[in-house]
Amino acid sequence: MDSMIIKSTFMKNLINKYIEKQIKKKLGCDVSVSLDDVEVLINDEASIALGVHIDCKKEEVKKIFEKLL
Repeated sequence: MDSMIIKSTFMKNLINKYIEKQIKKKLGCDVSVSLDDVEVLINDEASIALGVHIDCKKEEVKKIFEKLL
């Protein structure tokens, strides 16, 4: 089993920006993403565990839930 834990601020910021852009592209919502921890485990299947904080306006939360549900 291979595992990777990302703790580097630089790498987490890159991932934050990527997630923010994807949410904007797919859902049309402006959000701010902040990752706490990223852990990737790979054996027969891949498992990714994220500790994530997303900040946005109340209207954006409504848009997100409407598009996801």
